Amino acid sequence: MLSLYDTIKVPDVDYVLIHRDDEDPAQFYMVTDRPTIAVDDDNNPLLTFILYARDLDNLGPEDSEIQRAYLSLTTQAAVSDQDEQKIRQYLKRLVRFNPKLSYPPAFIDGSVEFVTFNEDLVRFSTGSKQPSLIGANLASFSQQFSQEGSEVFRQSVEQGVIPAIVNYSLTYLARIPAVSIHIHGNRRDFYEELKRHTIVTHTKKKNGKVVYKKTWPEIGSLKEFRDIFHSLTIDIDSGDFRDEDPNSDLTQKLETMAFGILETNILPSFFETAFTPATEEQSSNKWLKEVEKEMEGEIDVHINKRDVIQKRINPNAQLSEILTPEQIKRATIYVDASQQFFQELDVTVNANVNFEDDPVYALKVFLDYDQQDDVRNVRVKKAKEYLFKNAGDVHRFRQIMAKNSDGSPKDIYQYWSELVYKNTGETIRIPNTGTIEARERQLVISYQRLGFKKVTIALGAMPEVVDAVRVNIRYPGSNASSAKQSFELTRDNPLAVFFTYTGHSGPPRDHVYDLVYVLKDGQQMETREQRDNAETLTIPNPFEQSKSTRFLAQADFSVIDKVIVDAIYRDQRNDYEATHHAELMSNGETSGWTFSLRDPNLTRFTYNIIIVYQDGSSEEKTDVEGELGDTIPVGTGGVEALEVQVDAGLVDWDKYRRIFVYLEYEDPGNNLKQDEILRFSADSDDFVMWKVLLRDSDKTSFRHKLRYFGAESGDNFEGTWQETDDPVLVLEEPVR
Repeated sequence: MLSLYDTIKVPDVDYVLIHRDDEDPAQFYMVTDRPTIAVDDDNNPLLTFILYARDLDNLGPEDSEIQRAYLSLTTQAAVSDQDEQKIRQYLKRLVRFNPKLSYPPAFIDGSVEFVTFNEDLVRFSTGSKQPSLIGANLASFSQQFSQEGSEVFRQSVEQGVIPAIVNYSLTYLARIPAVSIHIHGNRRDFYEELKRHTIVTHTKKKNGKVVYKKTWPEIGSLKEFRDIFHSLTIDIDSGDFRDEDPNSDLTQKLETMAFGILETNILPSFFETAFTPATEEQSSNKWLKEVEKEMEGEIDVHINKRDVIQKRINPNAQLSEILTPEQIKRATIYVDASQQFFQELDVTVNANVNFEDDPVYALKVFLDYDQQDDVRNVRVKKAKEYLFKNAGDVHRFRQIMAKNSDGSPKDIYQYWSELVYKNTGETIRIPNTGTIEARERQLVISYQRLGFKKVTIALGAMPEVVDAVRVNIRYPGSNASSAKQSFELTRDNPLAVFFTYTGHSGPPRDHVYDLVYVLKDGQQMETREQRDNAETLTIPNPFEQSKSTRFLAQADFSVIDKVIVDAIYRDQRNDYEATHHAELMSNGETSGWTFSLRDPNLTRFTYNIIIVYQDGSSEEKTDVEGELGDTIPVGTGGVEALEVQVDAGLVDWDKYRRIFVYLEYEDPGNNLKQDEILRFSADSDDFVMWKVLLRDSDKTSFRHKLRYFGAESGDNFEGTWQETDDPVLVLEEPVR
């Protein structure tokens, strides 16, 4: 696995950081902070810039009036072939054998955007949003400019400036290597040595009091400490690091870590007490004698650290930094605006398949264009086969299209794929028979298209108390032997891959999984079975799971003084307890209670309520059961409940990033007012219940307002307050 430390910088390739593998000494990983443009089979940038102009035949490209423009490109967070060769040669001299070089093996999340002008100059913009998360992280984008935007872009290119930015945000897994720090020695020996290096001065005040000032040697590093003190030994065992120069940056980092532990955990108790008695008064001091007694025994401190963490990088660059104006010019095509359609079919093809780690040897993709040209009465045909053995490979299919009788192009082509397994050589054709029709200009052959389900399972940062996590995962409805698997993840083996053929067409359905946390003392914490469709499953720290519970006062505070709540949560198995106290003094007042769970399945708790009336009397309810995460009404209650079901299941989450739902209920006659703000996103639950305890069963109307935040700013929308008594509120496309 990629090691977080032990990094290398290659001269003249400073935009790339090289990581070692923590097990294979020949394996290295390239992490770049600069995106590039992918290239086709002929090493040409995958970039098309089409300018539509009037009177093109008469005036020529330079003098024509531009009407609109279309730009498409494929980006990647990759290292150029030339720089990769420099890296290989440098590593070969460093390790004395042929190195293996690749990109980080486990990307678990990422986003990418291509930005040019604002929405006034760009008619539409579309793109990958999420890169491939394999290898060079390919992504494709296209934009159509308005007339003004087209002219601005063209003139900028002619002046050597390309007004566009590519921004990546990528998260990959890295291991903090096994580092063992052992600090040991005799306490008395070290204390005596410390006293020899301690300078003590004393000042006698007018009142007869003696003030002592202690001065110790200034120590700023582990090297300085070792030079001065010899009775305390600091051993650093960096078992995951190989062939390190004692003067390397890594060695210095480890020594800094060790010195920090020494400063924080050991030295304070000595420095606070160590000085040499200089007078009889000091020698007879009882406190000093007690200090001398404490300086007995051995110092023996072990610090061990190894963990898997998520590391984020942000490769970004202006397009002019990764493409020259000459390259843009070669990719620029002028088309007469009177021609309604562009005549060339230009398809980029790439495989979003991890050939290195998954059981896939190769992928063949067959493209076939076969159409009758109704204008020329000829058959236009072209077929091509592409072989993929690397996730960074990109192929390009180009063909002048046949036309319909009205001159419009026939832009439909067919494709099919063939996947070849490693070791066995078995092949699977997708689809089993026939072909798939497509119009896409960026054809990405992913596991989803191929009918496979792949889930990368990664161990998140775990506390020391967790030894291992067992993951039981299955794909419902499949009879394949690989459709049900179990994995055990540890700090030494933090990654696993669930890979199975679904056996059906269309996108893969949800997978189902449960987790078993194995603790150091032998206890096991089991989670409920969960469903998900994400391609990455990161196992969370079980002790970081928290629940937020709210107590909501519902009472007539004209006769009630306050409502007192005392809640207690007990997890006897994990020897854990949490309590909460609240005093609510107005109707609708809430008190929140949030804490982390040891056992995520244990969510029941009990609470007591004391209702204190203004005349001094009180009413008590004890051992009431509650569920963590709920909003719990406390007080004298109501005659019945208004339950409003908010349903976000129909929202297009590709278009919207989040939606806020504002809810209000008011009954002035009974001094009851309750409001709530619900937040929905692609990661939240689709169904949320809002509950109000009513005082008047006939008053069931409430009001709501919706606010949409789109992926594009033009999709933002804020509605007006609407009143209704319909208990089902469905979030749909807003009517503008």
